[in-house]
Amino acid sequence: MESLCRATCFAALLVGSSIALFTGAQADTLNFGPGDMPGSGFVNPPTGPNAGFITINWPAQSGPASLDALSGTFSTSAFSVSGLGSLSGSIPNFTASFPTAGDSLTGTVNITSGNANAGTLSGVLTVTAISGDPTFVNDFGGVAGMDNFTSTFAITSAPSGPIPGFGAFSVSALGNSSISPVPLPGAIYLFGSVLGGAFWLGRRKRSAVSTLGA
Repeated sequence: MESLCRATCFAALLVGSSIALFTGAQADTLNFGPGDMPGSGFVNPPTGPNAGFITINWPAQSGPASLDALSGTFSTSAFSVSGLGSLSGSIPNFTASFPTAGDSLTGTVNITSGNANAGTLSGVLTVTAISGDPTFVNDFGGVAGMDNFTSTFAITSAPSGPIPGFGAFSVSALGNSSISPVPLPGAIYLFGSVLGGAFWLGRRKRSAVSTLGA
């Protein structure tokens, strides 16, 4: 019975260690950009119900991508972001492909924050399809995995319109951008190890009580 308890404890610790290794493996960052198509934007006049509201549209984007020593390509469908002060929006389709390694990833992006003055976008990419070697698949969470998405852009012409500082303007294509895995909290594998140890101690205590009772 004691050997069974030890085996169970060892298995629990092994699971915890495996999760720790998996967590540590989530270190790859997929870099992409710049894109190949500039966009356009519009700022509403400073008065009215939507005063100062900004909208930026990009056509479909494509360009280079890299992952460690691998070179590949990325593409997105057309998308837009908008907001008053903070930008938000979505990219219905993002794809990155690395033919040499046979790795590819497709997902949708929910842009949760952005700043037109700073030229930044950030959000979460949810993986809808992924293939390749196990490390690549695990690093980005497999299907339904959620990863950090960041991108940069720049306003390339000042707004022009009947009111100074408001109206239509041009923006650059997506600039230096990245997708990085969301790391699992270290507490997960520590919890697994503690749980295994607690189970083992509990079994030993019950075994000792049974022995005394006999």
